[in-house]
Amino acid sequence: MNIKKAKEIYFKLRYVERITDYARLSNYEKKPEEEIRKIYSSLNQYYFTKINDEVKINQDEFDSVLSSFIKYNELNQKYNNENRKFLFENPEKIVEWFESQNNMCGYCGISQTELQEVKVKRDGNLTLNKKTKRSQGTLEIEQKTPVGNTTKPYLDFNNLILACPLCNNAKSNLIDEESWRELFVDSMRKYYEKILGKELLNKKP
Repeated sequence: MNIKKAKEIYFKLRYVERITDYARLSNYEKKPEEEIRKIYSSLNQYYFTKINDEVKINQDEFDSVLSSFIKYNELNQKYNNENRKFLFENPEKIVEWFESQNNMCGYCGISQTELQEVKVKRDGNLTLNKKTKRSQGTLEIEQKTPVGNTTKPYLDFNNLILACPLCNNAKSNLIDEESWRELFVDSMRKYYEKILGKELLNKKP
């Protein structure tokens, strides 16, 4: 119970209040930054202190709290934005969903590792015109069925899939999921295999 509560407090401070540096901590506590730095030698010391104001945990338990957020933090930095912020309100759920995607495109099956190989073959930029957007060849969170204008377009995990930039960009909001799988996925796989000079590791999902 203590660990669960400790995780909730840490999540609120680190990801809801976004206390990620001394300037924000100073603003949150409404104290001069110089004074804050004298009290807390690190942000982790601040988190640890605030957690123990409400529930008692030791250093090892605190370290386990920090470790439990490693994957969430990675996903948060990579994918969280204004449209997707509701997905990240539950750390365990977004991590569980991501891991269920097996780190590959849910349409054509190309893996993140293979996308990086394509990027290397294209001189470090996935795009042909060397644009910044999609240049890193990162798998993207895509809506299977576009939901239209809504304040929470990415709220339903059942309507989400991890997709490669090519599938996501080409399918967009113009082709339904069933037709994309039926008519275009095989061609996308052939295109990737042509670039890589080998068959994709994963079978077609």
